[in-house]
Amino acid sequence: MPKGVELICPQCKGSFESRLLCPRCGVRLDPPEAPLRPVGDLSPAPPLPSRQPSPWSRLVVGLLLAQGIFYGLWQIGQSLLPALSADPTFWQALTPVLVKQGLQVFGILIGAMVAGAGQRWGFLYGCFLGVANGVLFFVGQYLAGQALSATEHAVELFGLPIIDATFGILGGFIGNQIWKPLPTLTTPTPALTPLPELRSQRKPPILSGPVAWGRVLMGVAIAVAGTVSANHIRDFVIEASGGVLTPETRLQADFITWEISVLAVMLGSAWAGATTPNGMKQGWVVGFIAAALLFVIYLYLGAKKPPEVTLGFVLAGIHLQGVSIHMQHFLFTITNVLALGLVGGWFGGQLLPPLAPTRRRKDFSPLG
Repeated sequence: MPKGVELICPQCKGSFESRLLCPRCGVRLDPPEAPLRPVGDLSPAPPLPSRQPSPWSRLVVGLLLAQGIFYGLWQIGQSLLPALSADPTFWQALTPVLVKQGLQVFGILIGAMVAGAGQRWGFLYGCFLGVANGVLFFVGQYLAGQALSATEHAVELFGLPIIDATFGILGGFIGNQIWKPLPTLTTPTPALTPLPELRSQRKPPILSGPVAWGRVLMGVAIAVAGTVSANHIRDFVIEASGGVLTPETRLQADFITWEISVLAVMLGSAWAGATTPNGMKQGWVVGFIAAALLFVIYLYLGAKKPPEVTLGFVLAGIHLQGVSIHMQHFLFTITNVLALGLVGGWFGGQLLPPLAPTRRRKDFSPLG
């Protein structure tokens, strides 16, 4: 027994040094009771604000992705296939109904995989996406005034909802299996003391957080370059299609140019908002800088033509009475590009959410 250590007899309560047995009672000595140290708060820490997109946001992004893939591939097929064949009826001979449904199925699979990724009920989200995609397709055809034959109407009315829902379930299941949901972890709470009242953590504002300047500058370059080159891109597509997509009127040509410029701003802001926790802020910064640069380019060219992003207001017949034409172009550019930047940044952040940050282990060494 080491010297200097006093033990206490449990019967006579006497203390003895360097002994294991009490000389009076003959029983084994016990160590003195150590004073109770205050224990820190064992209540669970408040949960961190979630940066993951909600299931409804995934549904919206997956639906937009499915629609975009279908219409993009459909337009590419209509422009390239006739150009690659000497037969002008080559596209019509490919049974457009089946080809259109095949492209829809492909778009639904990709969109449903995005909607079902990381969700426990991924196949159910995929089913909802497939049904919504079929409804949007019918509405789009009705608004476009596309007349269908009796065979096409019967096939799309009865077969399309079933096909969309089936492949939506398949895509949601695939996304759920590739990107499995995180397990639900429960932490046991101590029952010794009552837990303090937990206050709900407020979500941070959507425009808070740092700016990813690398992604923002790349997004600005995409938005400005695509807008300035919108006419050249339109002419290139017309030449690649062999003249099939040649617009019949000047109004149609301006509308195609405006669509290309809008797509460029959306792609640039989506690039800036991807993998960031505040995608809308990145898109807003891209829109602000891109709008300023486009207006500077407009003034540098001698104000000969307005930026392509303002053609939407001109086509809609929107004018500001009593305001100079340069001020109108400035206001229209700022309004259009900022709105598109916010939407594109949100879309990029929802489509490609940020990865969970790795926490650095704290060194508890007495030397550190």
